[in-house]
Amino acid sequence: MRLFWRWPRPSWRLGVLAAATTLAVFSCWYYLATPAYIREANLYNAVFFGILRRSPSPEEDLSSVGLDRRLAALANTHAYRPDSPIQDPEFRRAFFGAIGQYDVVRFYATHPNRLVLTARRLARHAFLTRPERHGNFLKESGYPPRAQSHRFAAWSDFKARWPRDLRFLVGVFVLLLGTGVAARWRSASVTSGLLSELLIILGLMAAVQYVAKFMGNGLLDTVKQLHLFNILIDTCFVFVVLWVVNLLGNAFPASARGPQARLEP
Repeated sequence: MRLFWRWPRPSWRLGVLAAATTLAVFSCWYYLATPAYIREANLYNAVFFGILRRSPSPEEDLSSVGLDRRLAALANTHAYRPDSPIQDPEFRRAFFGAIGQYDVVRFYATHPNRLVLTARRLARHAFLTRPERHGNFLKESGYPPRAQSHRFAAWSDFKARWPRDLRFLVGVFVLLLGTGVAARWRSASVTSGLLSELLIILGLMAAVQYVAKFMGNGLLDTVKQLHLFNILIDTCFVFVVLWVVNLLGNAFPASARGPQARLEP
């Protein structure tokens, strides 16, 4: 839709409008087509392995989302345990008949301290791209269980050493979004302006993905379900590096190349 206002030709605008509409319709269909058992498992995990994960007052948390306080016995459990009651008719009436995804979002919106606490716990795994308990060697290789190869893993290993702290994560977002705003302010053409806006959008998408992770499925399978988050963050870093290189290229060698050799900011 942003391109719709940027491209002057009616045929281009029509194509962009058709593409945007198709993407929006497909996204809605994909969301609504999610199987019921996945929706139910995610909601279970969002409550018992998210809101109630090490909760100081699980009974009060359950009451705040309209659930029976006796369900506090299920705190810190997830839907994929063999003893999970997710298929028990009595539990289904007491749980799925009384709560929806909106109630989870409303809980975090009305409990900002718990929102920050859960986000801090998730930050411990934010930049891990390889699950720590999953190996990638065959049994016949002779390596011990859960052993991981470190070939072609320089960037993953580097990110794994980053501080596992919410303040550092916020700092990364500030760096990426700040660079996008600065690049947009300095842009001298439509192309550079749109690229800087794309950087801002990708950074905001990463932030939404981060919050949607624990609101949608609690703190289960954090590394796997933050894969898209890491892809977006890595893409933003590529933007930042290229922008800095472009700035340096314009600042230093311009006099040697002559006035006509200036790069586009």
